Amino acid sequence: MKKYVFLLFAIAVLVLAACNGNDEPSVSAVQLPAAPSDEEVHEPTEEPLQGENSGVFHHFYTLGFSVEFPAFWEGKYGWEYLTIELEYGTRDLVSIYHIATREEMLELFNHAGGHILTLGRSPGEHYTYDNAPIMAGGSIFLAQTGGFTYFVNFPSGIEHNYDDPNSTAAAEYMEMIGHWEPSHWDFLTNSFMLINSVATNLNQPTDAEIEALYQRAVEAFGWFHLTTMPLNTAYEAVDENGVTHWRVDFEGISTLADLEAYLSSIFAVEIVSELLTDSRYREFDGILYAIGADRGGDITRGDEVHEIIRTTREHLGYDFMIYRVMVDILDADNLEEVIGFELYDFSLTRVDENWVFLNFNLVR
Repeated sequence: MKKYVFLLFAIAVLVLAACNGNDEPSVSAVQLPAAPSDEEVHEPTEEPLQGENSGVFHHFYTLGFSVEFPAFWEGKYGWEYLTIELEYGTRDLVSIYHIATREEMLELFNHAGGHILTLGRSPGEHYTYDNAPIMAGGSIFLAQTGGFTYFVNFPSGIEHNYDDPNSTAAAEYMEMIGHWEPSHWDFLTNSFMLINSVATNLNQPTDAEIEALYQRAVEAFGWFHLTTMPLNTAYEAVDENGVTHWRVDFEGISTLADLEAYLSSIFAVEIVSELLTDSRYREFDGILYAIGADRGGDITRGDEVHEIIRTTREHLGYDFMIYRVMVDILDADNLEEVIGFELYDFSLTRVDENWVFLNFNLVR
């Protein structure tokens, strides 16, 4: 039943009108969910198998399930969290879109195209394909259990620039959606996994802890690329070769060795070594000093959306995850206008007891 109904949607190029008997309102407001508490953040009860062409699992805690996206999608898509308030509960949605197509459609038609799919969870198990908990386009029910229906909804409108067959964005978009072939989406049903209510690995950091680590990384990286560590001008400065050095004032860091240890708790050794080549930090009589320096941030960078991707790479012999940041690019002449996006993927792995970044840079 599931594949047969979806096939009917897909053959029609997924541009069908709303399902019969379904008068759900359209969704326009984007609402980012609050960071989950420690009690709400849980890992799946079992790790999925890794194949040769495996992609990356995304744990959507707001939706209560995980799915795996294809490897060739990486770096090409963004997402938006949405909610619909109903009389009988809240419908949670995550809309996944192709970044290049969205940018092209906005530039050419002022229309946010590039929609790939919407993942959702709706209260209730009473839905059928004739009365789906979604609006238009094809659909797949991933599960109906525990008082919820978990589903995927597919686009129903013009999603890329059909008028330009030479559009590289349109070609990439078509590849990502499998040229509308229903079997392309089997990876969603095959990888779908409910997130259990009991964490299975208490050594895994919570999302809040990883987010805090990222903020520490931004601050520490900024000491070398944006500003200097806090300085205490109440102490006498040290002049060397005509350059003034001030005493560093940061709790727990009073020597170069302290600074190296702190950086090593955030970054991989290669990043730490590169940062410490900066000559602005010097020791005088066993005390850390620095040359004051500041530059402004990039004013053409706007709002940010963050995502933590907990991957499954046990076959490589180490823990691994990705901290993804998508930042709006603003028009330099009109800082109220968003003209594009930039996507940054920062990889983390566990070194001894610490999770550290394997690559890093400032997004603004």
